[in-house]
Amino acid sequence: MTHVKTQNAPEGFKRAASAEWARLNPRYIRSGDSLGCLFVNAARETLPGYFAPGKMALWVLGFAARSTWRRVTT
Repeated sequence: MTHVKTQNAPEGFKRAASAEWARLNPRYIRSGDSLGCLFVNAARETLPGYFAPGKMALWVLGFAARSTWRRVTT
């Protein structure tokens, strides 16, 4: 996975977001799969991959809320 260096994003957030995206959007397809395995694994990826952007948006909002709460209370 190629990472683009941004100046405003803290490194901790980028690492946590990358790990969360990998968890939400699993990859089952391998390069040596047969045609049947390819279709089965593609079907396994479909549903989680469809909802991954929405779940990631909720995760980002939760991450921002937790970060803000920690700054306010400490």
